[in-house]
Amino acid sequence: MNILNNRNKSTNIFKVVALCLIA
Repeated sequence: MNILNNRNKSTNIFKVVALCLIA
């Protein structure tokens, strides 16, 4: 569960960065 949580956080950060690049 902890590993999935960490991976989810990394994916969230990646999405934020992608949104910033698109914007």
